[in-house]
Amino acid sequence: MTCALVSKQWFSVVKERSKLSLLCKSIKKLQGEFLENIENLRLERNNRFFDCQIIGLMKGLTVLSAENCIGTEGVKHICKMNNLTKLNIERNEIGEEGAKYISKMKQLTELNVGWNGIGKEGVEFISELKNLTLLEIEACRICDEGAKSISELKQLTHLNISYNNISNLGSKYLTELKQLTVLTLCDCNISEEGCKYISELNQLTDLDISNNDIGCNGVEYISGMKQLLFLYIYGTNMYPTELQKISEMKQVTNLNISWNYVGDEGAKYISDMKQLTKLEVVRSDISTEGAKHISELKQLTDLNIGENNIGGEGAIAISKMNQLRILDISDNNIGGIGAEHVSQMKQLTHLDISHNCIGNYGAKRINTMKLVFLSK
Repeated sequence: MTCALVSKQWFSVVKERSKLSLLCKSIKKLQGEFLENIENLRLERNNRFFDCQIIGLMKGLTVLSAENCIGTEGVKHICKMNNLTKLNIERNEIGEEGAKYISKMKQLTELNVGWNGIGKEGVEFISELKNLTLLEIEACRICDEGAKSISELKQLTHLNISYNNISNLGSKYLTELKQLTVLTLCDCNISEEGCKYISELNQLTDLDISNNDIGCNGVEYISGMKQLLFLYIYGTNMYPTELQKISEMKQVTNLNISWNYVGDEGAKYISDMKQLTKLEVVRSDISTEGAKHISELKQLTDLNIGENNIGGEGAIAISKMNQLRILDISDNNIGGIGAEHVSQMKQLTHLDISHNCIGNYGAKRINTMKLVFLSK
């Protein structure tokens, strides 16, 4: 009898003090005494059979990720969770109605409502969440007026508004967000005028303006942002002239200039950025000479130079970068000789050397490497 009493008391203590995180793949697993102790719940994507009423039993839930598995009906239950502060409901087709329910959750500080097509009216509802510091709202059919509504969220520090048609006027509205440090507006129909507005965000340290036709003047505006540390500017039709301006951003540590006309001349300019630790130059018309220029970046730890044509000699130059830990050199025609030299990079933890026709000899040499990840 005494043992039973002690066990019951200990169970009560454990139940009271346990804080749980859970990845749920099946609704059948969400049963039992400890539902109210779950603080962090991630539902497996595309789990359309999930019963959102069960979430109502999770009184302690503060973080919920439910991508493509709840729909508007699920949002009706979720909006009653008063302790939730971080919510991811990406790709749930919640529309304007779902956004209206979400707007009741005034306690939210982080929200991902991307790929939901909430439109102008939906964004107006989201703009009522004045405690948000992080908002991901990409691909939601937002235009300039939607950007204006978002600009009312003065406390935002992180904003992802990619794949919307916010254009230059929308960019102007976003300049009112004086707390922003991270801004992502990939593929947003922004031109050089929009870049001029964005360059006024002097507090930004992380900017992704990829897949926009920003032009030479747009690049010049961006290159003047001396506080940026992370810059993603791929697919913007840049030539070596523009890259010369980018190379003047001596403070940048992470740079993605993929899918531009970099060439060997552009690679030479980039080699002046001695503070870079991560560089992505995928499909950028780089040959052997360009690879040699890039190999001068002795501080790089992460390099993606895939889908160029650096050849065996280029691979030899890259293999001398002893500080590299992550290397993607795929689709570069490096052959067996190039693979042999890459295999000597014993410090690598991740390597993609696929689509290079390295042959049996090259494959044998690569197999001697002790890697966490390998694609060949």
